[in-house]
Amino acid sequence: MLDLETKRFDAQVKQDVPALAAAIADDAIYVHANGAKQTKAEYLKDVQAGTSRYRSIEASDRSATFYGNIAVTRGQMVLNVGVDRRIEVRFTGIYVKRAGRWLVLSWQSTPIMPRQ
Repeated sequence: MLDLETKRFDAQVKQDVPALAAAIADDAIYVHANGAKQTKAEYLKDVQAGTSRYRSIEASDRSATFYGNIAVTRGQMVLNVGVDRRIEVRFTGIYVKRAGRWLVLSWQSTPIMPRQ
């Protein structure tokens, strides 16, 4: 599962819309670190337009747990976005197995705030 997720991260960086479309369920919901919520179609449109432009995605402290045809991934990421933004997040991904393929059903990123 984590290898599959890494391939999706790579597709995000490369703005590979066909690969992302194949990896995401049609009824998926994607919640960004800024709280914005998107459907699959909205997300892919932003990737295509360059609105969601990732220079790199560095994932760490990852795990995957399987519950039959559902898988949950958790971890931490450093997102290098746009020209010079760096965002550290924790994430939870929910995947569903449909027609023999694992697809992103839900994605949630939460920013890691600096300790005061």
